[in-house]
Amino acid sequence: MINFDNKTLKENPTYSIKKNLFSIDECLNIISLFSKFPSIKSVTAGGFNNFRSSKNVWIPFDHTWIYERIAAGSKECNPWGIELNGFKEMIQLTMYGQDDYYNYHVDFGIGHMSLRKISCVIQLSDPANYHGGELDFLLEKKNDFIKEQGTAIFFPSFVAHRVCRLISGIRYSAVVWISGETFR
Repeated sequence: MINFDNKTLKENPTYSIKKNLFSIDECLNIISLFSKFPSIKSVTAGGFNNFRSSKNVWIPFDHTWIYERIAAGSKECNPWGIELNGFKEMIQLTMYGQDDYYNYHVDFGIGHMSLRKISCVIQLSDPANYHGGELDFLLEKKNDFIKEQGTAIFFPSFVAHRVCRLISGIRYSAVVWISGETFR
């Protein structure tokens, strides 16, 4: 068995944070897209609908300013040195209402999901407008997650995470996966 010391773990964090990737006005602009596209009940890649509860829309690639900003952030927030080559999937704009959640899962899988290398979750809502709904990482002893509006959280797509049940209010987030070649 190989044991990693604390130094090794600190040099390879579970996630990387970029505060103010988007301004408050830009967050509100992104949230406004929710009403411009048809929303659907969120389901998992396997089609399980009791594993999560939320609604989402997909932001088309022609909203280039959003994709470009996330791409720039991913270059700064990749302490793992994962080779990336862009976006193969559209941004998922998700709305969590009261009692909505997403149980522990990973974003990596088979088929097109095998190209997902880094996941990015962007906090779009003002944290004063909702209670609960924290992004939680399974392997973190203490999730010191930052809920600041405009903050982006980058992490390898194989890291288990969840969105805790929303107690009150509405939480909007944008999720996107930065792709790379299949792991070897």
